[in-house]
Amino acid sequence: MADNINSVFFADLNPRAAEAHTNTYYDQEARTVKSVLFSFEPHYSLTFSAPVVSSKVRYIKTLIDNTIATELNERFALLDDADTTLVLFHRKKMYELTQSRLSHAKDIINSGGYLLNDIMTARDYSSDKQRYECIFLFNYIVQACIREYLEFQARYAGYIPEDKMIPLDRFYLEVLGAPVPSPAFIEQISEINNRKPVDSPASFHAEDAADDAYTVFMTEVANYNFTGLPKVAALTDQYQTRLIRHMLGEGVPYTVAMLDFLGYPTYLKTTYRMNKEQIYKHVSKALDPVAVRTIKGNFLVLNPDSNEDKDKYTSWTYDEEVEKYYKSLPHK
Repeated sequence: MADNINSVFFADLNPRAAEAHTNTYYDQEARTVKSVLFSFEPHYSLTFSAPVVSSKVRYIKTLIDNTIATELNERFALLDDADTTLVLFHRKKMYELTQSRLSHAKDIINSGGYLLNDIMTARDYSSDKQRYECIFLFNYIVQACIREYLEFQARYAGYIPEDKMIPLDRFYLEVLGAPVPSPAFIEQISEINNRKPVDSPASFHAEDAADDAYTVFMTEVANYNFTGLPKVAALTDQYQTRLIRHMLGEGVPYTVAMLDFLGYPTYLKTTYRMNKEQIYKHVSKALDPVAVRTIKGNFLVLNPDSNEDKDKYTSWTYDEEVEKYYKSLPHK
């Protein structure tokens, strides 16, 4: 689901790319796509008053909304009975994800000159429809992502130290480098209740740690459309989750071997122009707190001609095992 936002930035939903579908296609998709509803009473409303200039924009806007709703629903389901430590861990990860998305949007808006005021004052959107689609979608992502973080923060306000509370204007001033728009589009609509945290260490179970590793990994790789990899996308959502949880539970050498089998390093190099050191650091962060050198060593020994210590770094021993496991999973 998180891939929808990445796809607007980088892939098949990117409005800057050449049109791949007809208006009729987007008319149909906009009519049939189902909205994901919040499973909670929101503290904030998002009233983005920019005109929806096409059925393509209406369709992609719904996908963005579905992403935000799904991410919040899943996090709240995981954390509502969790202790303070786990909530604060997820707060940090969500803030990093929000920063990343806002930074991508900022770069695209600035490089393309996609100024929000242009769409608000225009009378004829057909004169440059693609540009107006870009203006709406990239600016809408900014609003939707800020609102998502504020909802999370409001939900767990009693858990978060005062100095870690992020007001709306800080996203603009510190991340986007711009003043808060007027109107701000995001409005608090209900009182924030600083409910008492769950502080008992007994509330953190082994299965929470497994969920934690999965969440850490997915939060980091969501920035690079991991589930869009052909071998991952070939699985249903259920078996994608099973693959990733299995991979993370088998140790670092196994995980590195599986990532290589899935083609992730090559994909990062060709799609995002990442060099080897950047890839190692990214995977290290996704497997937090694994040392970068450990990741590097395990990737290097996958090359039969490498001089790396194969007794110390053992990912090469899992070549056949990861392929066998992957092939055992049902495909679409």
